Amino acid sequence: MELEGQPENATPGSDGADLAGAQDIAIGVVLWLMSLFGAAGNCLTILAIITDRQLRSQSSSYLIVNLAVADMVVFVVIEPFLAFGTATRTWPFSTPFCASLGVLVNQHMVVSVCSMTAIAVNRYYSVVRRTSYHRVFTGPRTLIMCLATWLLGSALFLPLVASPFYANYSAYYGVCVVTSQDTKLGKAVITLIALNIVVNIVISSVCYLQIYREVRKSRLRVMPQVPLPGSDGQPSEDQPASNGSNQKNGVPARMAIAKQQIHRADVAISINLFIVFAVFCICWTPLAIFIFIQTSVSVQLIPGSVWQTAYKLVLFNSTLNIFIYAWKNRKLRSAYIKLLRCQRRT
Repeated sequence: MELEGQPENATPGSDGADLAGAQDIAIGVVLWLMSLFGAAGNCLTILAIITDRQLRSQSSSYLIVNLAVADMVVFVVIEPFLAFGTATRTWPFSTPFCASLGVLVNQHMVVSVCSMTAIAVNRYYSVVRRTSYHRVFTGPRTLIMCLATWLLGSALFLPLVASPFYANYSAYYGVCVVTSQDTKLGKAVITLIALNIVVNIVISSVCYLQIYREVRKSRLRVMPQVPLPGSDGQPSEDQPASNGSNQKNGVPARMAIAKQQIHRADVAISINLFIVFAVFCICWTPLAIFIFIQTSVSVQLIPGSVWQTAYKLVLFNSTLNIFIYAWKNRKLRSAYIKLLRCQRRT
């Protein structure tokens, strides 16, 4: 597929064209660097969970790996080619390949938002409905949930490669766009994408709101004389000696403390994953809003540069997760360090 490198009315030596070209190249280079760093970071997250026995035993880790795999698709398959298209404002690759990337972009949206919702529901059961948590989130069931996110994304967007849909690289949007000759059908698909984002964000928000309420109630129920050992969501390995009162009722006291320790660990993990979700909302909400605006009017109200920024913000979101995990999750941070130092796993 041959496209002209610049518009016919552009003057190659003009300052405006040179400046725009330099900006496009700079953005393309940044996207390439994001692609390399994001791929390395998500690969590190996947390896850390696979090689760490404690992390492997947590069902929420399965969902984190699922999200990391979805992000890897972006960094390895999608973003490098979009970076090239951004830098050159051309698409030298084939039209079917452009269509495949367009479908993958949409599938990534579905898998990412559904994975975020599954993580939120996992945390809801872990903190609010703890008695049902291990029954609902068994290893096999969690794996099925992960697989379901990919099947849903494929079922919704694989039909886009067939007629009446077609794909082309849009310099206006800065991505490969799958459109339809049937305007109403095209708008329906776009609306479906936006609704998928909004509905999943609402469900996740409700889950985290319930978690917040449960944590507040839990703090009011905790007796002042029973300390919560450990910090950063991790129970301390060495417990202080029991006082006389606890010695008389050693078993009940230890059970009460153990329950509080588990609760603190669950809350700490939930806070970490809530931050991931909050950053996700910040990065994805503008795109959903722009899609709703665009489908509601018949003219292009939103400038192409704003669309491109919204898409880049979605891609940038996938780069941030490793920083959040390393910042707030002590187990993952420790696993990262061991991997980077090539230490043996335990």
